[in-house]
Amino acid sequence: MTLPSFDVFTPLSTMFLSHPLPTYTGSIIVLTLLTRTLITLPITIWSRAHMVRLRKIVAPILKRKNTNLALSLVPECRKLGLTHKEYVQVLQGEIKKARKETLKEYGVRPRLTAFLPPLVHLPIFLGLSLTIREATRLATELNTVSISANLSGQSDAEAMAQQIDPQVTQTGLDNAASILANTPDMTTHLAAFLQEHPFHLTSLIDPDSSLILPFIVGIAAFSNVELMQTWRDSSRSLSANPGSDAHSNAGGQRGKTGKIVPDPRRETPRPKRSVLEDAPAVGDGVAGEGAEKRAEAISLSSRIIGFALRGLAVASVGFAAEAPAAVAIYWATSTVYTLVQNGILLQLEKQDKLPFVVPKRLRKAQAAPIPEPSTKHQSTLPRRLARRR
Repeated sequence: MTLPSFDVFTPLSTMFLSHPLPTYTGSIIVLTLLTRTLITLPITIWSRAHMVRLRKIVAPILKRKNTNLALSLVPECRKLGLTHKEYVQVLQGEIKKARKETLKEYGVRPRLTAFLPPLVHLPIFLGLSLTIREATRLATELNTVSISANLSGQSDAEAMAQQIDPQVTQTGLDNAASILANTPDMTTHLAAFLQEHPFHLTSLIDPDSSLILPFIVGIAAFSNVELMQTWRDSSRSLSANPGSDAHSNAGGQRGKTGKIVPDPRRETPRPKRSVLEDAPAVGDGVAGEGAEKRAEAISLSSRIIGFALRGLAVASVGFAAEAPAAVAIYWATSTVYTLVQNGILLQLEKQDKLPFVVPKRLRKAQAAPIPEPSTKHQSTLPRRLARRR
């Protein structure tokens, strides 16, 4: 089967074919380990550490700040004679401001943390996959040209011009011919690449007919999806602690009838109804049903993404079965690396040994446990209301 050409990767493929280490299978494995360890692993550790920092350090601080805001704004709103709807709008603005300040203070950027690892890993993964695949196509093509040159007694460059499709541009012919002309040992390397058959494989160019490598890719990818889904579920369960959630239990608890009943554990009395009227308890009106809807939306999107990733993991078996064995070796090495990497990082997180979780300023102070920050928030309520009115 003729593989499509990706000319942009031809220089990289030529470099790959010219420098076996000492075998091409070893080159693929070493190249995978180096790129994953030197480039993607540090970014993954940084991202995971910031996720843990957000969940274990920043989130509890934000909950305490939200509770403090919900209670401290009540007297000001009462003095200004605001309705409950206005109170909720003001409180939402103050909570957003406090969240922004806290995230900046602790150096947490949720969007960057979530999107940076795939934005770095996917181009590398696709680039190496296409480079190795182009190398298999190039090796087959150049080997055919070299054999034709030997049979016809012509030079490699002349044979190249005869063997390539006449519809190819003259620039393409020149570039293809220069590969053999400028690389004296290319013929030897091509023979070594075509004759190499590691493990159970018949060659690096043909797909793995035994499907061992494709199933390794699929099983490792599916196991990784399940591992990360379990981690995300446990993270959400730890974050959704009703006892410390300022939105769901700031001033009281919901009874079975949906009404707010006083929480006897709280020392702060519930504010009078002059501001809140018949609304839920302090802070509950800000998130309440909105927080529940957001949680449901996040859970639904997480399940959809999980199903999509599981489907992609299953489909990867078919992709690897059709790909050249050299590409399947790269995919298998990369997916197994990812599985081992995530397993180790999860264990480090469980043992509180994941690096970079505690901000640098707290590490310098050798704070253990982390000091509880002040939940005081400089309200701009009077100035904001003056501008509005």
